[in-house]
Order: sequence, then structure tokens, then C-alpha cells
Amino acid sequence: MWKPDRLGPVPMYRQIADYFERRIVLGELLPGSILPPERKLAGQWQLNRSTIIQAYEELRSRGLIDRRKGSGTRVSLRKWEESPKPAVDWQAYTEQSPPPGSPLLRKVREEARKGAEVIDMAGSELSEDLIPMEAFRQLMREQPLTEPLGYTDPQGFYPLREALAVYLRAYRQVDATASSTSSRRAFSRRCISLRAVCCVRGMR
Repeated sequence: MWKPDRLGPVPMYRQIADYFERRIVLGELLPGSILPPERKLAGQWQLNRSTIIQAYEELRSRGLIDRRKGSGTRVSLRKWEESPKPAVDWQAYTEQSPPPGSPLLRKVREEARKGAEVIDMAGSELSEDLIPMEAFRQLMREQPLTEPLGYTDPQGFYPLREALAVYLRAYRQVDATASSTSSRRAFSRRCISLRAVCCVRGMR
């Protein structure tokens, strides 16, 4: 008999939701079938009831079940060909994608700057052969731009980070570099302090 894996990397509620989704898709649970009560499943798998509730809510968001007070939880009566597609699982995408400032993406940028045979997809920018350079040159001649195109480094503007690192080392005795998190955190705290001072002065 199936049961959720407590030591697995997937959250318990998602394991349960995926398990019931498989049974519904395979036809083991027909439209209108009643799913077990939350308390019964919680006792059977020795889980907190809130985990079962969360799993059922996940199934409901996928359009697979209907929950009505007094009638329990049932597999959706709508036919599959008439049912809307389940919503995009954005959580799965975010779990699989590294954050913008991750070491992996920084490594990709560094290798791309060296001229290595690396395709830099970290910045989500178009390939050069897809950019109409001649049209851009014409536009630049007609209306020069004063700001850079494309996305900046996820860590922030490099000259600013470098200046912050120098300031922190000289005046705050903080061992920081332009690529370290110390300079960014200190800068954020400094901005918060300045906003607080401005608010106080504005109240006087």
C-alpha cells in the first residue's frame, strides 16, 4: 500500500496530491468518487490533518476534485475533454530554477565574459543574430539613448558595488568585496537608516 515518503525531497502534501492525481488520471478513481475524509487519511498515514487539507487544496487548484461542505471531497464530475487544463505549477518552476544571484549563474556570466564557448542564458537576453542591429543603429542615430539596454547584473551595478566595498573596508572595518553579500546587505541597511532619518525629519 502506498504511503508518503517522509525522507523524500518532495513536500508531503505534494506527494499526496500527486498520488491521487495519478489514480484519477489512470481511472482508478472515477468522476464523482468520494475521497477518504481528512481525519481518516491523517490517522492512516500518521500525519497532521493540515497536511491532508493542503494536499486536497492542491488537487482542487488543479481542477481534479470538488469540495463541498456536507458532501465531502469528490473527484470532479466534469469530463476530461471538457475540463480546463490544470493551472501552471509555478512552484515547481521556481524550485527547479536557481535564483538570479546563485553561484551557478555567476559562473556562467564569468565564463561568458572570458570569451569561452559558453551560451549565456543567465540574463534571458536574445542571441546577437536575432537582434536587428542595423535598425537599432538607425534609431540610435535619430534618437541617442542615455541608458544601457538589456538586464543588469543580478548582483547590482558593479561600480556601485565596488565603491560600497571600499567604503565598508575603510570606514566600517567590514571585509567586503564587490562580489560579496556583505556590501549589498550593508547598503540595504544604510538605505533603511536614511529613510528612517528622512521620515523623522519630515515629521518635525
